Amino acid sequence: MANYIASEETRILDEATHLGKYWAALRDDCVVSFVSMRVPNDVDFEDFRGKAKSMLEALGTFRTGEMYQLGMDRYFLPRLHSHQNRSKKNPKVVKPIKLMRY
Repeated sequence: MANYIASEETRILDEATHLGKYWAALRDDCVVSFVSMRVPNDVDFEDFRGKAKSMLEALGTFRTGEMYQLGMDRYFLPRLHSHQNRSKKNPKVVKPIKLMRY
């Protein structure tokens, strides 16, 4: 698994299946909605990204990250904002967020 700092919370994802990169709307540390970054070749990616971002920002805090599946559970692992993890003394730990099943 790439782009994370190992902690007890993230080690559960070592055996998980990587589903790809996603944008998500977070509210109170819960994923309320998400959109895949994959688009067909005939779709303008910048236009798609702008519209997806607008929609997700209406629902909560917009975050970029990766989605994983472990058994029947799915997890969203947010990316760190740029330059947040430069300190070698106190590295930031990324916590995966388990998606609710309805």
